[in-house]
Amino acid sequence: MGMECPMCREEIDSSQVEEHTVRCDVDVEMDCPEEYIEELGELFKSMDKKDKRKTPYEVSRRPERSTKRFYWLFEAKNKGWFRYDPKNERYIEECYKRKMDRADMWICGSNMTIDFKSNTQEKHDYFNTGTRRIRRIKASDLKTSRVRGIAGIDTVAFPLSNP
Repeated sequence: MGMECPMCREEIDSSQVEEHTVRCDVDVEMDCPEEYIEELGELFKSMDKKDKRKTPYEVSRRPERSTKRFYWLFEAKNKGWFRYDPKNERYIEECYKRKMDRADMWICGSNMTIDFKSNTQEKHDYFNTGTRRIRRIKASDLKTSRVRGIAGIDTVAFPLSNP
């Protein structure tokens, strides 16, 4: 059909498409793909070799228990929050665990800086610049945190209620 998921880049199953509209029932608790965790481990190993002051850090390959699992959220333009794409979220969490001041990354073709001290995401683009609030929450707080979806894609799993 030629449609790809904006998060994982895999082909969208035709059963998810009705009259050219993608259903928004994304699993907001989805995990990071195992292949990316391996790539991320190699990235941080190369960073550790360059920075002799830091103790080498192994990226955990086993899922964390729900009591220790965290999600990273960014503020939506309207109401609520979005969870970061699980791949980006994993990178952000690793940088946070290493006590880095910030994480620089590309998200949807835009250069972003995640600032852990000010809890903000800053976009560095020629035409668009902007800052959004971010936050780290426990997995157990996901359902009470007004999470609209993942990576800017709304989900019907946790619809926002009117305050």
